[in-house]
Amino acid sequence: MKNRLFFILWLAVLVLLWLPGRLQSAGVILTDSLLAVIVLAIWTYFATKHIKAGFELKGSRNGEKQAVLEIKTNYSGKLPIGLKLKIQSENLLTGQMCEMALGLQAEKKDKWTLEFKSSHAGKLQVMIEAVYVTDLLGLFCFHLKGVERQMLTCLLLPQAAEPPQMPEVFYQYAESSDTYAENRLGADQSQTYELRDYRSGDNFRAIHWKLSSRNESWIVREGSCPIDYRLLLLLENSYEIEEAGEKAETAIEHACACIIALSEDLTDKGIVHHIGWWDKKTQSVCTVEIQSAEDLLLSLGEILAATLEERKRTIWERFQDTCEENRFAQIIVIDDETAKNHSL
Repeated sequence: MKNRLFFILWLAVLVLLWLPGRLQSAGVILTDSLLAVIVLAIWTYFATKHIKAGFELKGSRNGEKQAVLEIKTNYSGKLPIGLKLKIQSENLLTGQMCEMALGLQAEKKDKWTLEFKSSHAGKLQVMIEAVYVTDLLGLFCFHLKGVERQMLTCLLLPQAAEPPQMPEVFYQYAESSDTYAENRLGADQSQTYELRDYRSGDNFRAIHWKLSSRNESWIVREGSCPIDYRLLLLLENSYEIEEAGEKAETAIEHACACIIALSEDLTDKGIVHHIGWWDKKTQSVCTVEIQSAEDLLLSLGEILAATLEERKRTIWERFQDTCEENRFAQIIVIDDETAKNHSL
């Protein structure tokens, strides 16, 4: 729009100089300007029919919080062209959204770049809604078909953090060992949790017949609750969101950095573990198993998309309601400041 206004003003000045006969050369310049615009418009229109575009979104590491969108085309014409993009972007971790429409000039004849800067780390999702090809002067734009609503994602990794301090016993679990909860009943009758007198409604299969035969009353055997020695790191992604929201966004970014650092530390020690978070879409606690550095790398996209939510319930409260706790022997809740230990 701005380029068109300048061009209209340019034509108006030439007309004012030419019509009164003050400057005959203004008429020549006016004619040449109009012809040039027509040539550029026709050239750009036909070039658009043959252009194909490819997009690549590159993220950043260690807290740089900057992504680069690279656009490559097969354009090889002699006259330069430009691109105009209509884009929506969202940081899936913090929920920050941005909608923009902007023009780009080529670094090379067939290559354009666009930088996205974010105030926080996370998983960046970019939706390319429409692409237009513009002429050299930016006066005309033609819709480039075949690229509507392309979705691209990349990771903006948080700055490396020190893993939270954990008790030494945390690193001494052996998955091959069997154990039972010391403070919880269970259904495993092969291991006795406690013996007690029979109560109305008890299952007769739970009666300890041998002991009952030696006593005047029936004795019931309560089974134990088996647990394994798996470890779970729970990411806290619900915080008190203030008016600005900056404190909560910084908090979840720091929590992500801490849980990634702790997972790396466990992986280096050869300790298999799980990472969990509250998934807003499925309304459930999702977990992934981390056996190697490659597993952690593949899971970063899911971890950095654990969308920030206003604090209504903590991840621990949600986990207790939706998951079987005895799947894990120890659960560590990681938030922005602390690592809370829940041994089961």
